[in-house]
Amino acid sequence: MSDWFIPLLGAALSIFAFSFLYRDNPFFKFAEHTIVGVAVGIELYSGYQSILKTGWTPLTGGSYILIPAMILGVMTLGRLSKRTIWASNYPLCILMGVGLGLAVRGAVIGQLLDQIRATLLPMATPNPINNLNNFLIVVGTTASTMYFIFTRSHTGIFGFLTKLGRYFIMAAMGATFGSMSLTFLSPVIGPAFLMFREPGIYLTAATLIVILVDMIYRRRKGV
Repeated sequence: MSDWFIPLLGAALSIFAFSFLYRDNPFFKFAEHTIVGVAVGIELYSGYQSILKTGWTPLTGGSYILIPAMILGVMTLGRLSKRTIWASNYPLCILMGVGLGLAVRGAVIGQLLDQIRATLLPMATPNPINNLNNFLIVVGTTASTMYFIFTRSHTGIFGFLTKLGRYFIMAAMGATFGSMSLTFLSPVIGPAFLMFREPGIYLTAATLIVILVDMIYRRRKGV
């Protein structure tokens, strides 16, 4: 039964969700509420399991160093009431402070130092393909950086390098756009497989017929 019921259910929910492209309807609202409800349930279960495995179980096993963290976690629930909301400010401030420190450290190391190291590449290696790649990386990075130098006129050899940098920037932005487009399309590919493969294809065909009939009916009624 699960061989056809689960794909059919997935196809039905996918069709309900995409039906909003035609117009708002109760089927879309049902799919929306179902997806949100399931997501909330999964998050609650995941949070419960995380607290149980990383907090309560080690604490009962003798890891009493986790007591301050557990107390701070309980204090965050103070936001549920106006009378205890002050208690939640302390763990949130600690969380934001630690998070800011880690973010600044990660940004400096990952986006500055590591990028500089990754650009300083050797031009002479036994592999000619690596030599070409390293040459393009060094030249592209240098020329792209020079494009943003506005204290001197972009003429002569400097103007040639800045124009080359602009081409590298355009190529990088195009590759980034293509990658992001594929990333955004990936959530659509899964539902499309469910909608256009058996048994979902039959439900998709029936839905298209219903939409066509509704369009003809609404046009005749002038709705």
